[in-house]
Amino acid sequence: MLRQFRSGVLTQSGRIEWRHEFSGLDGQRLDYADIGGFRYAIDGERWVRDEFAAELGVEMSDDSGLRLGVDIGARVSDASTVATLRLLLARRF
Repeated sequence: MLRQFRSGVLTQSGRIEWRHEFSGLDGQRLDYADIGGFRYAIDGERWVRDEFAAELGVEMSDDSGLRLGVDIGARVSDASTVATLRLLLARRF
């Protein structure tokens, strides 16, 4: 959503998403081209995870190219809860 001001534009944003992992994590295999037959294997944990994420943000930009913004967000799953904060300061040149 845009809102026009005398000195610039205020933009609001929002995002929600749902992530679902359909199958477990497979092991990762790594071969080196210069070492024949030598293989590394890294096994991961196998789990099924659902995760919900949401984010709200606002950004102000003026006619000189200066942009200021802030986004706050959260991710919630069975095993963890994470909060995020993103600050933006940019100038077009």
